[in-house]
Formats: sequence, structure tokens, C-alpha cells
Amino acid sequence: MSTSSSEQPTRPGDHQPIFTDSNHVRLLRRAHLIPPGQLPEARTRILHAIALGWLPLPILCLAQEWLHGNGAALSFLTDIAVHARLLIAVPALIIAEYIARPRLEVAAWHFVHSRMLDPDRVVWYQELASSSRKLGQSVWPSVTLGVIVYALVLLLALTVDPREFPAWQHLTSTGRITLAGAWHMLVSLPLLLGLALAWLWRLFIWVRFLSRVAKEGLRLIASHPDHAGGLQFLAMTPRAFAPVALGFSTVVAGTLANRVFHEGVKLADHNATPIITAAVLTVLFISPPLIFAKLLRITKRDGVMRYGMLASHVGDAFEHRWLADGTLIDGESLSQPDFSATTDLYAVVGNVYDMKPAIFSRQTAVMLIVMSLLPFAPIWITAIPLQTILKTIVGMLF
Repeated sequence: MSTSSSEQPTRPGDHQPIFTDSNHVRLLRRAHLIPPGQLPEARTRILHAIALGWLPLPILCLAQEWLHGNGAALSFLTDIAVHARLLIAVPALIIAEYIARPRLEVAAWHFVHSRMLDPDRVVWYQELASSSRKLGQSVWPSVTLGVIVYALVLLLALTVDPREFPAWQHLTSTGRITLAGAWHMLVSLPLLLGLALAWLWRLFIWVRFLSRVAKEGLRLIASHPDHAGGLQFLAMTPRAFAPVALGFSTVVAGTLANRVFHEGVKLADHNATPIITAAVLTVLFISPPLIFAKLLRITKRDGVMRYGMLASHVGDAFEHRWLADGTLIDGESLSQPDFSATTDLYAVVGNVYDMKPAIFSRQTAVMLIVMSLLPFAPIWITAIPLQTILKTIVGMLF
């Protein structure tokens, strides 16, 4: 979702986004290098990223093959990791901006729209949204992320022998880094790292926003049918990070694929890698709504006391009227409003006692796990014999 970087005068009740376009996207837009509209813009950005990060590599490898004849082209072609990173992970992280941000914006505005925040705190919300937006569009985060990216690249270049990189990145005779390797080190890898760190920064902004809202105090309804005081909508927000989880896990899966198919590493020795990757990513993205756990506990505690007292009073009056000595209960009595009203009240009170200790959705967790494991599926299918796969499937079905 594209948002204007210019600040417009706002009124109480105006929707104020908490995210904004990154600086490089605004520069591309001002230079008319990307068209308007979400889909055309996303498609153009992906094409630009591939043209900048991936396309020069095969061209340089072909030139290197023609000059030195050292098999650089074949080495690049069979380097699963570089293709996974630049042709899958990078596009996934770009697409995620057009999927995650709109969903998170809707969830953020729901605090105001649903009147969980007092109307007189709308101005405070707008100030919080503005400060969140500034964290995304100010210069210092971009500069800091850029410094971190190239610091990591420099650390990699200084600590790892070029001969340990794939063959297309270094000359076999001298061990010196090739032009393709230099381009990968200075352009392609920073492109991937920059997108990844930008998403971690957005996650920080989202967590900061939720923590400020949680501390502000919300008007939660203990008897709300979602069993979360009205906050269960937040359990859906981690789904917005599914493309990000896919991009991150693709990087890990590509590296593992290279080790399995080129270095002869046994996949069975790395069964924990997909599990750990999925667990870390799922916990990372599903944890922000847990910030409200304390508020839920307080709401439930107070609700149990207040609604419990109400239920006791109604129950006492009900028993006094209908269970007193000599009171006749027949079919006509059961149709009286007292019975249906008491039943309805106890159903409402039951919602209070059934309040969840935290905002969590099993379906959301499963979705994140599946998206995190998906990039590893081709490795399992390719590395594990078909006969073994069929036996496993038959064993599961019969």
C-alpha cells in the first residue's frame, strides 16, 4: 500500500498510517522509475531487483567462462543458493510490503474504529502513528541499516577465504575473487540483507506500536464472544508476515540445498534445520500480540469479580422465585422470560470465565509453520528416494 510521505493536517478520527514507504521506494517514485498502483509498482520493483542483483551475475560468469574457461557458468547455473536468494527470497520480501502493511494498518486503526481507545485519546493515537511513521521514513534508520549491511559484508569478506565460496565467485588458480563474485558481494548480497533488515525494523515498529497501545489502557469487554476482550482480531495479524517468513526460510533452504547436492552432506544429518527455522520464524512473527497478555489477565480478573457478582444476584433472585418451597414448575413456567434471560446471562458470564490468557490462533501458527517449511519441500522430494516417500505416504494412509 502506497502512502504519501508528506504530512497533511489531521483531524481527530482521521486514519493515520503507522508505516510508510522506505526512502529508496520514494526516490524511485520521484524519479518515475516505478509506475503508480500496487501491482505495477510491486512487479516493477521485483524486475529492478532481479536486473540489479541477479542478471549481471550470469553475464559476468559467461564472460569469465570465455576468458578463463574455468567452468564458472556451470558453477553459477548449479548454485541453488544464489538463485533461491535472488529469484525467490528477494521478490518475496518485496511482495510482502504490499501484503503485510495494509493488513497491519487495518488492525492498528481498529483500536480507534472499535472505540477500544477513548475518543479523547484519538489525538494521542495520531501522535503515536506519526512517531511510528517517522521511524520508517527518517534518514538515520536507513543509514544505520546500510552501515550494518556493509559491515556484515565486510566481515564476511575478511573472515572467509574466497576459495570457500562457490567456484564462480573465485579464480581456481589464484583464489582471487572474480567480477561476478565482487558484484555478488557488493550489490546482490547487500540487496538481500537490506530487505531482510528492513523487515526486522518494521517488525520492531509494529511491536513498539502495540506495546504503547497496551500501556495506554484499552476499553476491553470481558464478556466479548471472542474470549479475548475484543482483541482476538490481533491473532490474525501474524499471517501478514507469511511472505516474510517464506523469504527468510528460502535463504536457509537454498544454503542447505547447496550442501546436500554439491557437498555431499546427508539430509538426515540436518533434519533439525527446517524445524529450527520454522520454529524461530513462527515465534518471531506470532509473538507481538502476546504483549497484551497482562492486560487480558487484568480484564479477566476484574470481569470474573463483576460478572460473577451479577450472576450470583440473578441466580439468587431466580432461585428465590422458582425454587422456593411449594413453587410448581410446569411447561408453562419454563416458557417464562426468567428462564431465557437467566440462560442468556449465564452464557455471557461464561464468556468471561473462558477468556484466553493470550492472543493466539492455532490456524495462524500452522500457516506460518507451513510457509516456513515450504522452501525445504523440494530438497526432501529430491533427496529422499521416491520409494521411501511412497512408503511413508502409504503408511500414513493405511
